[in-house]
Amino acid sequence: MDPRREEDSGTRNEVRGRVDGGIVQIGTLVDSSPSRRWLFLAGLPVLAVLATVGGVLALRQDDPGPLRTADAKVRTEAVADSTTNNWECGDSAVVPGLDVGAEGLPMVRAFPRGGVQADGSVITVTLQGTTQEELVLTGARAVIVSRRPPLKGTHLTAVCASDVPVRSFEVDLDVDDAPLVPVPDPRPDAEQKRVTRWPYAIKEGDAEHFVISPKSMKYDTEYHIVVRWSSGGSKGEVVLDDHGKPFRYTATTAADPLCVVQDPDGAYRHLPAASPRCPGKS
Repeated sequence: MDPRREEDSGTRNEVRGRVDGGIVQIGTLVDSSPSRRWLFLAGLPVLAVLATVGGVLALRQDDPGPLRTADAKVRTEAVADSTTNNWECGDSAVVPGLDVGAEGLPMVRAFPRGGVQADGSVITVTLQGTTQEELVLTGARAVIVSRRPPLKGTHLTAVCASDVPVRSFEVDLDVDDAPLVPVPDPRPDAEQKRVTRWPYAIKEGDAEHFVISPKSMKYDTEYHIVVRWSSGGSKGEVVLDDHGKPFRYTATTAADPLCVVQDPDGAYRHLPAASPRCPGKS
């Protein structure tokens, strides 16, 4: 290849002899001295090698690449996914500002907007490990964030069309640092099974499913749940909350109660507890 040829524009600039004043370059500036031209050509492969080596070194320093992470050990710990504001048999909520007249309210089929969990409501939690190494859940407790007087409003209860199996833990939110206590299914007609108490073993792909029933007779409470775990010589805690916010639960002592009745057409309806159509009022 002739380095004097300009392939882009066909223009060639040279400097011959002595030049007085400045030079404005257009295209490529080439020293036409044969010896210097030979040195320029001879140096190109060396510069290319140095640039390649420098790029490889920079990649190894700046980019961790798979060699940095392939042997990294995944830490064994407990992880959790929790669900609140369910609306199934037994769940209930206090709804501020909900006015239910004498005609009642058609059956509510989802957790009411603006409502706060109340009597019978549960939190469902799935806990498992991050590796195949077994870890042990050794206990759990509620951590109170705040307490207020019970919420005023209307106490609305989900309609029970049929029974569902429940494995329950109870936690008393009126007590500081109250533990989660395993309890049998509280329904009178439910099949009674042996209650398994702490600890519980979990690992990746082998989870525990908890149903937690908060209780309070005094407060509107915000809270987290902290589950302790251990694995080998390691110990830790996993914090359960409502997608980054505290769980919230209220006593119903300041709320207006409702009853549930069935209309002649078979539909369910919520009525004020004082209605003569409520069970026990006729």
